[in-house]
Amino acid sequence: MSSKLMLHSGAREVSLSELAAVPTPAPIDRWYPIGHHAVIQTVETSLFAIGVKVERSMYALSKNNERMFATLDLGMEIVPGVTLTAGVRNSIDKSFPLGFCAGHRVFVCDNLAFSAELLVKRKHTRFGHDRFKLDVTETVSKLAAFRAAEIERIVRMKDMVLTDRDAESLMLRAYEHEFVQARYMQKLIEAWRTPAFEGELAERTGWALFNCFTLVMSEMASVNPQRYATTTIQLQALLSRG
Repeated sequence: MSSKLMLHSGAREVSLSELAAVPTPAPIDRWYPIGHHAVIQTVETSLFAIGVKVERSMYALSKNNERMFATLDLGMEIVPGVTLTAGVRNSIDKSFPLGFCAGHRVFVCDNLAFSAELLVKRKHTRFGHDRFKLDVTETVSKLAAFRAAEIERIVRMKDMVLTDRDAESLMLRAYEHEFVQARYMQKLIEAWRTPAFEGELAERTGWALFNCFTLVMSEMASVNPQRYATTTIQLQALLSRG
């Protein structure tokens, strides 16, 4: 199954060569934009340095090629069917800073979610790229520990047996905390009551419920990837606590 990149409305998937062809604006005052391709190279170089292979990559551009989003699925299995994934973003229109985060992808339904432990943000300043390199290098060095934390988090959700009442209570709490919008609630309830997948994702557990959330909220992922990433972080915290 091919990955589904979280795209802004109007964004398009591109190749790495297309990404490299996007010109980078000249610096203005204290703003020193970093090219999209340079950002990806920085992340991949840091991963290669610690022996982590990028199994598959997807890139997207939006807003006249000025905003870039990418996902890098890594050769680091968490549990069977789930792998570590890195998310990368960049802008050359002053809309947001350089960004790197890590999470996981479930291959059977291609659901993507991020976690709060590994996050990097750097402004486009004179030394912003150098600092981003240092931050990403330091961050990827923690991937082994992050993987262990993800294993523990997922196992905890898999061991969390839920009744329908438990699941509906967690859905309501997610709604009350504004992690999920009202328009998703009916689809969320249906996804829980009538599982779209077999195996572990059909079991009555916190892990199955979490994947119901990420499946139903894929629409949000295509409209606002930043909000989606934040929401999956919040949902994991909620469901890990129970």
